[in-house]
Amino acid sequence: MLALLAALYAAREIVLPIVLAIILDLLLQPALRLLERLHLPRMLGALLLIALLFGTIVARDHYALLARRFTLNRVLVKSTAHC
Repeated sequence: MLALLAALYAAREIVLPIVLAIILDLLLQPALRLLERLHLPRMLGALLLIALLFGTIVARDHYALLARRFTLNRVLVKSTAHC
């Protein structure tokens, strides 16, 4: 059992991307089928979904960074006002 865990730990750089790809495939498959029913080619639909997913992640991270920046700015303004 310990050897199996050690092998999985060593193979994580290979196994993790494969597992994530399978999960993404399962999650995006219904949307891809819908786009195919709308007569959009499969490759174009897949590219559109990946771009949408990537754009969503980038927008979320950008919003989180802006929120932290504004919070930090507020803290700095308050701390310099007391001096």
